[in-house]
Amino acid sequence: MDKAVDNMKAIIFSAGPRPKTGPDKTTAVDKNRAIKLIDAAKMKRYRSFCNDKL
Repeated sequence: MDKAVDNMKAIIFSAGPRPKTGPDKTTAVDKNRAIKLIDAAKMKRYRSFCNDKL
């Protein structure tokens, strides 16, 4: 995930459950992947993070 945020000017996370996915996929993508991306952004010292669900 660290390489995903290299040399970015902005990071915007957008995800949502598909009609046929269950709660496990929603947690895996919407929560867990967002946490990993936020952690990577912090490591690169980004000062802000936008989630379209806020």
